[in-house]
Amino acid sequence: MKQPTFLFIALLLFSFPFLSGGVELSIESQFTISMLLVFTIGIAHGSVDNLLYLKKSKMKPVRFYLIYLILVGIYAATWFIFPLFALTLFLLISAYHFGQSQLTDCFKESKFSHKLLYALWGIALISALINLKQEEVIAMFNPHHDLRVVTTLVGSSYVNAIHIGSSIFVAILMLYFVATNKLRSDRLLFEIFILIAINVSFAVLPV
Repeated sequence: MKQPTFLFIALLLFSFPFLSGGVELSIESQFTISMLLVFTIGIAHGSVDNLLYLKKSKMKPVRFYLIYLILVGIYAATWFIFPLFALTLFLLISAYHFGQSQLTDCFKESKFSHKLLYALWGIALISALINLKQEEVIAMFNPHHDLRVVTTLVGSSYVNAIHIGSSIFVAILMLYFVATNKLRSDRLLFEIFILIAINVSFAVLPV
């Protein structure tokens, strides 16, 4: 079991008795805890992406950072001009990244079907949070004028269908990989367990 996965399960089990038993955390408290995690674990996790990429690529560091900054600039401009498109693009890229990070060790090759599974796994993850906490997410962003565009996306009536549909397709694809001996059956059961645990945590814990 991966260390981050073990920590997630351990923290989830530890938090249930406190947060699912009627204890409420204000949005301000949740924000403080979340920012603490982002600025510690989150930044540490993302800060080595450049090292990992440059280790596998022959690209020179100067060129890598130049392309990186140009892409950041283009995305920032897109956010101000077409915020809803920029947000959708961000969620899709994040979804693929989540799935790839979780499942990339399952396959030795990188085929389209594998990439499709990565994307669907991540979409199932993100749509679960939005679907199960839709009212809270909307209430969190509504007071902020520059973030109200988010409610247009997360308040969509299609969120529930995306959540259920992507979860089903993840299960079907993984069953196909097991049937074709591309994936071990115990890994299938583990990933289903993880998705269930994530959905449960979204359902019972604060947003």
